Amino acid sequence: MRKKLSAEEIQKKIREREDLEQRQLAKLEALRNKKKWEIEENINASQEFVQNVELTEEEEKKIIEVFKGKSLKEIQKILNKENNKEKMKSIRKKILTTLAILGITAGVGRGILQIAERDAKNKRQYEVKKPEKNPVFSEDIISLEKIQKNIPTTSLEEGITYEDIITAVTDVENKDSRDSIKEYLYAGDIVGLQKFLWMKENSIYTSNQTTGIIDQNTMERITPYLWSFDMEITNNPEIGQDVKDAYKEFLEGKIDYNNQNYLIISKDSCKVYLFDKNNRLINIQPVLIGKDIGNENEFMPYDHYYEDGQKIYHTNPINTNTPEGYFMAWVHRPLNSKDYIVDTENPQAINIIPINIKTKKYDPRFNAIEWKLNIHPTFKPKGNEEKYENALNSKMISDNYCSHGCPNLKDFEIIDDNITCDKENWSIVNITHYHNKKNPDK
Repeated sequence: MRKKLSAEEIQKKIREREDLEQRQLAKLEALRNKKKWEIEENINASQEFVQNVELTEEEEKKIIEVFKGKSLKEIQKILNKENNKEKMKSIRKKILTTLAILGITAGVGRGILQIAERDAKNKRQYEVKKPEKNPVFSEDIISLEKIQKNIPTTSLEEGITYEDIITAVTDVENKDSRDSIKEYLYAGDIVGLQKFLWMKENSIYTSNQTTGIIDQNTMERITPYLWSFDMEITNNPEIGQDVKDAYKEFLEGKIDYNNQNYLIISKDSCKVYLFDKNNRLINIQPVLIGKDIGNENEFMPYDHYYEDGQKIYHTNPINTNTPEGYFMAWVHRPLNSKDYIVDTENPQAINIIPINIKTKKYDPRFNAIEWKLNIHPTFKPKGNEEKYENALNSKMISDNYCSHGCPNLKDFEIIDDNITCDKENWSIVNITHYHNKKNPDK
């Protein structure tokens, strides 16, 4: 006889199934992004070849003679054949020297074909010139007329104007991101725009759903939106050195991040940076951390351990510090909705526990059950329920040092939707060292 499930148990199973579906969808999206990324890299390699390899008229004739009409695999075989090595010696040497590679990639092979095809169309150009960039939009200022034409007022939440949208888009610093957002707006594709901003159809959070309506949640996503690459991050003066140093370790492969999205939380700037597994920046937002800032390069300011055969973390009321180092996204923990600023009846937090980054195992000093450091939505302190919310909205960094130790986020759902809590494929969270700055607001 089957056991009759209670309402709570049914809800729990529904949530578990929804979580599973979300993880599966996330993995599918990751595979799609990987394929897209590989295609883009091939195209870039092809363009780089055409732009950078300077060939003489005679060398171009040789390329056309040998490679015209051949597939990429056939090009590879021709280049590697003994009887062609002498014939193609000067060209091959120039290709390899220019691009500093040990073999011909698909992108370079495509570049060779481009030269052959160019000649076949009677458009001989013996001086290879860098093609002009063809941006999606030539105008720098977003057009009010184009938005009004394709987005009716019924698609705007009450209180939001077209002028508000223009201001938000204009503030997006990354040109590629800005142009992509314009494209969706000009096409009237609000759902596509919301997906581009990492909002989901099946998110458990209403503030993260693709509703097809430009609401306040969508507006808040647009302004800080960044889709940056390593050079933009490492050279960006708005990003602190602690984040750049940490990011560089991920970028250079010094940190094995489990092929998952990951987080860098800066104790200096009180901001959280969400990266995808291709090291691309997805989201930046302010974060509240422990009011006990601690000392420079110190994991925790006090001794919160006790001996009982082994060192175990001990919860203590005076511990209001956010520890530093590497953590694994361990499990989701339920929260009491009345204690947090959330838009769902069953909010959750991401429990993170310290790990040894080399062994990728959680630190044996800590008992995972007792370790209660969570990343969660904004807390509402009793007696001053707006304190944390006001601190997140404040432009002063010093206001952000106010929590009991747990990182508090206003836009928690985008982190929750992109961070994996799985016993095998968990995401990494790096909390940077605090550097005793006398005035954090400068």
